[in-house]
Amino acid sequence: QFSMPKKPKKVSKKKELTYEEAHNKAFARFRKSSQILIWSGALNVLGLLISFVQLNSEPFLFNPFLCYASNNLIIRALTYIPGFSSYSVIWYVVSILVAIASSAGMIILGVFASQGKKYPLFIGSGIYLIDLFFVIPLVFVGESISNMWLSAAIHIIILVFLGFAIYEYFNIIKLAVKHKKI
Repeated sequence: QFSMPKKPKKVSKKKELTYEEAHNKAFARFRKSSQILIWSGALNVLGLLISFVQLNSEPFLFNPFLCYASNNLIIRALTYIPGFSSYSVIWYVVSILVAIASSAGMIILGVFASQGKKYPLFIGSGIYLIDLFFVIPLVFVGESISNMWLSAAIHIIILVFLGFAIYEYFNIIKLAVKHKKI
């Protein structure tokens, strides 16, 4: 019996990354994923703007998909204070200030986290995780179940990115210890 000769397999030798190359690669992944805090702050403001455009006969509410659930609960609670009825000028101003303050805080945390600082990353992740738990009470104050699920899904996606950033942070520390840089 005749058979074709087999070609020898090529043994690929992957180039071992230097410490600097591995560190820079891990830091780039860390930086990209930690910038999701900046985007969450921007989405919160975008949700506010969309809510203003969607005003109709029902009271003003934050867009539940893009805004922080805690903002939505705070703004809903304001309607129970005398003088803060829906559509009042004071109520609109306070709504805008709450959204801007929470967005600015998250954007600032995101900027510092993307520079490699661990505490802003951990604080921002913790705040965002707590905000995920604020999604559930929205159903009890009149938000629809479908809005709650979409908001929870967006929160979980952002938390996955933040989890990846935390993983890369510890990966950078592991590299530094392995190469005796710390």
